This record gives sequence, structure tokens and C-alpha cells, in this order.
Amino acid sequence: MKEYTVQVTGTSCKSCESMVRDAVTALRGVSSVDPDAQSGEVTVRGESGTANRVCQAIDELGYEA
Repeated sequence: MKEYTVQVTGTSCKSCESMVRDAVTALRGVSSVDPDAQSGEVTVRGESGTANRVCQAIDELGYEA
């Protein structure tokens, strides 16, 4: 498992965190997601090669990863 942090622009509340958590958790190979709207960081643990898919899923929500 790898752990990495993605910087996200546009998250501002618990609802944003929830939407990001749900979208990223649904991706195959992701084992945990810890979004923090205040810092704009999302910490992800998962298999190698998931970073691009995580960023794409966040971008599809209307945020910028």
C-alpha cells in the first residue's frame, strides 16, 4: 500500500469532504481516504497507480486536484 496526499482546490465544508470521500473510496484499489476541507488536502492509501484515477474522480466532482 502507498500513502500519498493530493492538494484539492474548492473544498470548503464537511459536505465537500463527504463527496470527495465517497467518490475516491469507490475507486478500485483505494483502501482509505481522509479529506480535510480546511487544508485542501486529501490523504489516500491504496495500491500503486491509483493517484491519477483519484485526481480524475475529484476533478469530475467539480474540484481541482
